[in-house]
Amino acid sequence: MENLMDIFPALLCPATWGKLMVCTDASDEGQNAVAAALELAQACDSQVFAVQVLQIVPEFQAVVPDLRAALGKGVQENMAVIKAAADKLGVALKTVTPQGQLPHATIVATADELRPTDHHGPVRENRPGPHPDGQCHRPGHRSQSDNVLWCPGAA
Repeated sequence: MENLMDIFPALLCPATWGKLMVCTDASDEGQNAVAAALELAQACDSQVFAVQVLQIVPEFQAVVPDLRAALGKGVQENMAVIKAAADKLGVALKTVTPQGQLPHATIVATADELRPTDHHGPVRENRPGPHPDGQCHRPGHRSQSDNVLWCPGAA
């Protein structure tokens, strides 16, 4: 991940975000998303919530009883790498490792929990579809704490 930390050499903060949530599955693409979020958080003086779901599939666990422990160890190792990168940049980081059968549903539930209490509904009601121009955009928001940046293809 260390070589990914320079992808935005002179990044300027596009808005005021107190919290940024980034999700990873430890793949190269997920780690690139983490690197971008950490760079953005550094520029914006934001706190990052790094989320990696520990996917629990009962059928797999029946065959491999220690699967949860093995997967959990991998998630913790990845979060340690992310924490080291955040520390290097001076970014406040909180790691979140929820468990669930469906990663996408677990991520949305986690976002709902992390979102400030002054919102007017769950995150999924606020999610716009991909923008026609294929660029990141800011949908309308109801309060400063609802300030969200959505990028197409980041599902």
